[in-house]
Amino acid sequence: MDLSSLKEQLSDQFKDLKDRVQESSLYIELKEKFEVLPSRMQKLILGGGAALIALFLLSFPYANLSDSWSYEEQFTENRELIRELLRASSTLKESSPLPTSVAPGGIEARVRQVIQELRLTPEQVGNIQAVPGAKTRLASSAVNQEALSVQLKKLNLRQIMEASYRLQNLGTGIQPISLQMHRSAGETHYFDVIYKIFQFSLNIAGGAEEGGGEKAPSPRGGARGSR
Repeated sequence: MDLSSLKEQLSDQFKDLKDRVQESSLYIELKEKFEVLPSRMQKLILGGGAALIALFLLSFPYANLSDSWSYEEQFTENRELIRELLRASSTLKESSPLPTSVAPGGIEARVRQVIQELRLTPEQVGNIQAVPGAKTRLASSAVNQEALSVQLKKLNLRQIMEASYRLQNLGTGIQPISLQMHRSAGETHYFDVIYKIFQFSLNIAGGAEEGGGEKAPSPRGGARGSR
C-alpha cells in the first residue's frame, strides 16, 4: 500500500465518521440549540472551542519543551558537580602551604630583624617572649602552633602601620593574630602596641625520628672463641 492510497483511505474514514456524527440525534439537537443562540454567544462558543483545540495541540510541543528543560537542568547540575569534584581532586594534589618543620627560635629572629629594619630606639622595643601553650581556633589539631608576644612602645601611627605590614609578611606559616594598642603614658600622639604572632606548621611525626636507630640483631650463634 502506497502513501496516496493510505491517504485516500484515511480521508474516506474521516468523512464517514463526520457523516455519522452529523446524522446523530445529539448532534442535531446541539446544532438546533446553537442556532437559536444570539450571534455574540455563538462567537464566544466558537472562540472557546478554538482555544481548547489550540491548547490541546500546543500541549504536545510544550510537554517536549518541559522535558528538554528538565534534562538541561539535570545536565547543568551534573556539570557543576563534576567541576566541584575536579576542584577537590586538584586541591588534594596540591601541597600544603604550611611548612612541615620550623627552626627553633626562627620566628623570634625574623621579628628582631623587622624591628631592626624599622630603626626603632632601644626604649621603643619592649618584651619579646614566647607565649607558652598559645592556641587559636583558626587551626586544627593537625597543625602545630607557636606564639610570640612582641611589645613596641611610643610608636606614631605611621610606624604602627609599617610595623604591622612588615610583620604580616614574615614568611609562610607566620601570621599576626591579635593587636593591642593604647596611648602611651603622658603622650598624645604615640601609642604602645602588643602583637601576638603565631607560627603554624604541620603536625607530621617522622617515623625515623620517633623510633630512632635500632641496633642490628647479633648473629644467631655469636662469635666463637678460639679453643
